Amino acid sequence: MSQPMHISEVIHQLVLNNPDDPWAKLLRGCPFIQIALLKEGYMTLDELSPEEIERLKNHIDLEDLPHD
Repeated sequence: MSQPMHISEVIHQLVLNNPDDPWAKLLRGCPFIQIALLKEGYMTLDELSPEEIERLKNHIDLEDLPHD
């Protein structure tokens, strides 16, 4: 890494670029990471379990997410 990076960017890159990494899998299960990925269009609701979707409804209005 030649330039300093904010921890959020490091997490973002790990989650997006290393789907099989155990830490990336753990992070992708965190609601705040899921919300960020959904808002940016890097994840869809189809990738989440019904339980995860219900949990997210406690934190965000799913209608506010981008739609195809």
